[in-house]
Amino acid sequence: MALRTPELRALLLLGWLLPVLCVVPEALAVPYARQMNGTGWDVGVLLAALPAGSVVGELWAGRALGERARVAAILPLGLMQLVPLLVYAMAPVVPIAAVALFVSGLGAGHRLGLDQRVLELTDPQTRGPVLATATAGLMLAQGAAFAVAGALGDGFTPHGVVAGSAVAGIPCALLLMVASRPRRSR
Repeated sequence: MALRTPELRALLLLGWLLPVLCVVPEALAVPYARQMNGTGWDVGVLLAALPAGSVVGELWAGRALGERARVAAILPLGLMQLVPLLVYAMAPVVPIAAVALFVSGLGAGHRLGLDQRVLELTDPQTRGPVLATATAGLMLAQGAAFAVAGALGDGFTPHGVVAGSAVAGIPCALLLMVASRPRRSR
């Protein structure tokens, strides 16, 4: 039901993809801090940075942007979640990695526009199942992402896995964003 229309399908996939890629640094926070000769404090900072940015980003988007602006901000804010993760390619020290994670979290404000578009595309009778599919898919995908990130972290450096997730995710996110754009009436 939720995956019937291409536009709605793209929105749901985008709503799963970005959070999935953003949990990769969280899944690898301990090995990354270890790689940087960090402490437990460093792990805590890495784990707190992205959620802190998410809170600020969502509050800002909810207060500062109107409905149309939230939808228009899906692309730039969605990319904001991934682009800062590219800094991991340089194996930055923990404070720089934490700033990148905070900035990445700011992009979570894209969720407000994304949720708005999902609601616009669903009729009241199917909203419950569509929202349940969105939530269940997100939980499943994030759990799987933790496992996959951990497995990849065994074969590659933690910073390489995080940077690789951003490199792979950016074009995928762009394609989904284009596919999910509102269709013009003819």
